[in-house]
Amino acid sequence: MPKSRLKRFLIKFGSYLRVIMVAWMVGIANSIKQESRFMDDTNYRIEQTDEKTDDEPFEEL
Repeated sequence: MPKSRLKRFLIKFGSYLRVIMVAWMVGIANSIKQESRFMDDTNYRIEQTDEKTDDEPFEEL
């Protein structure tokens, strides 16, 4: 009976350790990139572009 308890403990401990390691890696990656990213963030980004007032079809080089 003690072997099964030990095995269950090791499996639970391994899963908790894995969760902590992933959270640590995400936190380190966010601090390196200096951004805040969470699981419930949206992936959509709204980008505003300025329209040019020139009627020239080509830009000057």
